[in-house]
Amino acid sequence: MSVELLPKETDSEWAVVGFVLRYGSEAFAQLDGLRPRHLAESRFRLILEAAREQVRRGEPAVLPAVVSRLRDMGKL
Repeated sequence: MSVELLPKETDSEWAVVGFVLRYGSEAFAQLDGLRPRHLAESRFRLILEAAREQVRRGEPAVLPAVVSRLRDMGKL
């Protein structure tokens, strides 16, 4: 069985990223299984990757912390 990506749905991806940045680790509890590779837009994948790293480290995954993590990753 082959796996096909759905067409880009930028508005939906914005909504998911916004939800994660607003609710941090609580959002990941509700979005169990969501990985950066599931997003079509590379910018959203980077944000989600940084937010997941924050959660893995036991740190807040809210906007200021994610921006800082992206800087640390050399992505800003």
